[in-house]
Amino acid sequence: MIDENKLIELAKGGDRAAFGTLVKHHKDFTFSVIMNIVKNKQDAEDIMQNVFIKVFYELKRFDKRAKFSSWIYRIATNESLTFKRLFKHKVDTEQALRKVEVKSGVETDLERQDQQKYVLEAMQQLTDAEKLVVSLFYLKEHKIKEIAIISNKKESWVKVVLHRGREKLKTILESKKSIIYDRG
Repeated sequence: MIDENKLIELAKGGDRAAFGTLVKHHKDFTFSVIMNIVKNKQDAEDIMQNVFIKVFYELKRFDKRAKFSSWIYRIATNESLTFKRLFKHKVDTEQALRKVEVKSGVETDLERQDQQKYVLEAMQQLTDAEKLVVSLFYLKEHKIKEIAIISNKKESWVKVVLHRGREKLKTILESKKSIIYDRG
C-alpha cells in the first residue's frame, strides 16, 4: 500500500482516487466513533458523509505533525456532538461494548455474557465524555494524546475524565458484584 502521507499530498492536490483510498482506510473506525455517540445507523451514515466532505475541504489545513486518523476522528466527534446537541440524541455505547472481551482462564460463555451485561449497564451510568474517553482508550486503544486531539481537549482533561470514568465503573461493578454474591 502507498504511504498515507503520500496519499494525503496527492489528495491535497486534487487526486480524488487518493482521497478515496484515505476514506476507505478510515471509514470503518470513523463510523464506529460516530455510532458510539449518536447510536442511530442512518444518522451516523449522514454524519460520516458530512465528516468526509469536511475532511476533503479542510485537507489543505491538515497539520502533518498530528496523526491523520486523530484529525479525522476529532472532526467525526465534533460533528457527532454537534448533531447530538441539535437533535438531543442519547448516547449509547452498547454496540461498541459488545466487543468487550472479559479475559479469564476458566469462565464459561454464560459468565462472560453476564460480565459484559454488567459492564454495558455500568457504562450507561457514565457521562457522555466519560463514555467517549473510556471507549477510545480501552476499546480502540488510543493513547491519551490521541484522545486529546480527537476530543479537542487538553491531555490533562482526558486523564481526569478517564480516571473519573474508571473509578465510577469500578464502584458500580463492585456494588453489582456484592449484590450478586449476597443473593447467592
